[in-house]
Amino acid sequence: MKIATIERIVSVRNHPNADRLDLVSILGYQCITPRDSFLPEQLVVFIQPDSVLPNDQVWAQAYLKYARPRVRAMKLRDEWSEGLIVPLTENEKDFKEGDDVAEQLGIKHFEPVIIQDATSVLGPLPFNIPKTDEERIENFQNNLPWNELVDVTKKIDGTSCSVYYSHEKKQFGVCGRNCEYDLTKSNNFTHIVSKYSLKCCLTNFCEQNHISLVLRGELYGAGIQNRSNNSHCTQPLQWAIFSVYLFSIDGKQGRYTRRKTDNLFYSIQLAEHLNLPHVPVIESQVPLTQQLIDKYSCEVDLSFGEGVVIQHDHGSFKIINKKYDAKN
Repeated sequence: MKIATIERIVSVRNHPNADRLDLVSILGYQCITPRDSFLPEQLVVFIQPDSVLPNDQVWAQAYLKYARPRVRAMKLRDEWSEGLIVPLTENEKDFKEGDDVAEQLGIKHFEPVIIQDATSVLGPLPFNIPKTDEERIENFQNNLPWNELVDVTKKIDGTSCSVYYSHEKKQFGVCGRNCEYDLTKSNNFTHIVSKYSLKCCLTNFCEQNHISLVLRGELYGAGIQNRSNNSHCTQPLQWAIFSVYLFSIDGKQGRYTRRKTDNLFYSIQLAEHLNLPHVPVIESQVPLTQQLIDKYSCEVDLSFGEGVVIQHDHGSFKIINKKYDAKN
């Protein structure tokens, strides 16, 4: 996932309710900037939502007040602004459109702090299992499956928790977003394994089907993402599947399962088959339209929560509820 890249401005228009501001379109995002700061077709640094700016770099000082603790949606004079646009300096002049400049600028992806015993960590994610980074819809504006049937699932505001089983290695494990945890230790992740009998359940299924897979899910409840607007953080500790990832140990790249091609291995069907919880399915097999996107991006209220994930036949993306994002 790229969080800070060289991008080309699509359009610039005056803010309808502010004489000194412009609305700048870049990728699929709208950003509010000072009047006459940027031009159409201009190359700039675009910093995506959920990015964390460095505190110790000169260039970032003018933007930090808009990005505490992270870059997020803001509403100014009835218009939404998502992300930050930064003019190129001499140091970035040699970069081309699409280049990643996050490391050079000291920009990090926002990682909510999950307190765990450091001795619980076994190591990095095994078998080249990827992090659970769902891309925002704004990054797919030129490649959306318009009018195709999609599933709309709830995006719960918790933390990533995946369990895997390797049929080849006869190995089971539990992982957070960045690392694998020791099953002999006591923590939120191993508690979920025990609560839902995940080791027995997943091992038996994978052995019966001669397959290796990851159940990717959201861990949520008391002590996780404690926010005044997050209804899930006051509930008992729970877990729900949101996707399924197939993998092997032969070096081949794994893939996520899809409704059209994978039948039982698609997350909704597999959760039902295994009698395991799945994140709520809000709408099933509905056409992807701009009206659907606007409904979950701008029209739902704060209490709806973080947003939704759209699952289609070739991939997935998230739609963030701007009202929720702005308050958190």
